[in-house]
Amino acid sequence: MIATDVAARGIDVNDLTHVINYSLPQSSDIYTHRIGRTGRAGKKGTAVTLYTPGEYRKLIQIRRTTGNDIAVRPLPDGPAVVAAKKTRFRALLAEREQPHPVYLEFVEELAHSGIAPELLAAQLLAMRFARELDTESYPDLSNSAERRRNAETVRLYLGVGKAEGYGVGRILDMLLQEARVWKSKVGRIECKDHFSYVELPEDAAQAVLRQFADSRLKVEIARPVEAEDGASEASPERPTPAKRIRRSPVAERAIRNREAARRGGAKPTLRQWAAEFEQEASTAPKAPKAPKRRKSDGDAVPEAAPDRGRKRRPRQ
Repeated sequence: MIATDVAARGIDVNDLTHVINYSLPQSSDIYTHRIGRTGRAGKKGTAVTLYTPGEYRKLIQIRRTTGNDIAVRPLPDGPAVVAAKKTRFRALLAEREQPHPVYLEFVEELAHSGIAPELLAAQLLAMRFARELDTESYPDLSNSAERRRNAETVRLYLGVGKAEGYGVGRILDMLLQEARVWKSKVGRIECKDHFSYVELPEDAAQAVLRQFADSRLKVEIARPVEAEDGASEASPERPTPAKRIRRSPVAERAIRNREAARRGGAKPTLRQWAAEFEQEASTAPKAPKAPKRRKSDGDAVPEAAPDRGRKRRPRQ
């Protein structure tokens, strides 16, 4: 039976042995309501909760609040699931009664038709289980992120970036809507100013390339190009202008110190720095002074300005 939180509170089912929480409850009270369906009238049951790595702290909080001993176990891998199915099938065969004579007669007819008994049993099991006994049908979800990192990926170049309004979220939506590539298959996304890089598995990358083959959006496989300084980049960004450094003794000295540090030289001390600064200041060429103007004979001497102040009367 599948029920929501509201239905689970209003429905009382007797002899309920298991409660499986597909998602982690929001609070400890809701968790107690859910798992309480297995413990009615002193009966016992098992509660299984599926959680993501990001919800682990919430699970620990629920365990601390409720006081229940919640055992944390990893998801079973493919071989474990197949082994459990085989064990259950053997138990079902042991519990079955003697088959009807009609089926026994049909089995004898098939055996006399030239089909080997082993092949006949294998064909019947394949019809019964399909791919349930194939370990490849059960991917290891516990380390899916590690498998995606180790798998061969293709790096695609997209001709849109931050300047066009394309961030990580919008690129994920575009891949899902246009090429049906789910978020779980997308690897690392790098958004530059006018372009972006997306890492995808080979099959998903080919699907994206086919979808955008006739589109105005440029999508192609990023091919690394060797730069002059040895760096490898598929499509470098637009060149940024170099920083303009003021040519002064202090700036030149800072440049020399930085180059010396890169070559492994020691950083100059404060005394050495002061001595070098005084030496540069003393050896620097001084600007010539403007010559003084000499007074010639023909120059007119300015007359004194008349005193327009109030004259005092002499004392009598």
